[in-house]
Amino acid sequence: MKTYRLALIVFCSMVLCSMVGLGAAGLAGAQQSALTLRVATVSPVEGQLYQAAQVFATDLKKRVGESRVNITIYPTGVLGNYNEELTQIHSGANVLEALFDSLGDVGPWNKLAGLEAVPYIYKDEAHFFRVWRGPLGAQIIETVAAQSGFRLVGPGFRGFRVMSINRPVRKVEDLSGLKLRVPAIPAYIAAWKALGANPTPIPFEDTFTAIQQHVVDGLENPVSVMWDNSMYSVTKYLIITNHMAETMGYMFNEKWYQALDPDMRKAIGEAAATSSDWLHADTDKSTQDYITKLKAKGMTVIYPDLSGFVARGKNADLDPVLVPWANRIRATP
Repeated sequence: MKTYRLALIVFCSMVLCSMVGLGAAGLAGAQQSALTLRVATVSPVEGQLYQAAQVFATDLKKRVGESRVNITIYPTGVLGNYNEELTQIHSGANVLEALFDSLGDVGPWNKLAGLEAVPYIYKDEAHFFRVWRGPLGAQIIETVAAQSGFRLVGPGFRGFRVMSINRPVRKVEDLSGLKLRVPAIPAYIAAWKALGANPTPIPFEDTFTAIQQHVVDGLENPVSVMWDNSMYSVTKYLIITNHMAETMGYMFNEKWYQALDPDMRKAIGEAAATSSDWLHADTDKSTQDYITKLKAKGMTVIYPDLSGFVARGKNADLDPVLVPWANRIRATP
């Protein structure tokens, strides 16, 4: 009987060890399972941002291996407008991991994200990169992440914003009464009021129709957006104001992002930087080409006197949260 009991104990121990080993293997397998990464953009499939997102996806797969990540890019706001997509990300509901767009979209959650709407805050493109690829930009990103729950990765540039409208503007006074579509971000509204226009918040996806129906006279955005979204079909004038610049990037839920393995976070950051560099290079290469193509579609291109724009822009009624940060950006050599 004792021999039987001993044999039974040994057998059960072997089974238990086998189960423990299987559990460990199962856990290891779970840790190695592919990361699901769904990235949204308002860009159409042929648009610049969608192409940049493809660069991100390709680069990330090369860094971590095809089997470790499943990436899907959703173009043209198919999952909703940018505010709805950010709401999905913020909720942590496991339906969308990232939005590739500008930090300013986070404005409804955090006032500091509205920095991009401060008029004429950058001296030039090089100054933009000295800010956002330097310690000040990193501090802004960390502050927004802590306060809003959104982490922007891979800060980038897609050109200064211009106007695509149905009225000629050659000096700032010509903006009087102009109904201009702007994002629903308080800093944008304050800036355009200071410049003399009538800013009208409308979701970007509804802007084309709003112009057709004369709800607004036009919009402001980088020239790539005007071309990618066929704004030449509904507006007559391209006004090269270069009044603002967005900080583009991949916006993740901060808790989700921090829960990733460090090596995956590092790879995502590097892939986002590669995507940002591609976007920068493509912007530099194609901006004048976009202007030429828009002109060929019948748009009249106007280079207005910017002195009045700059002067009025300095008087924008900024939220007190933005003022010290805007001053630090201006002071960055």
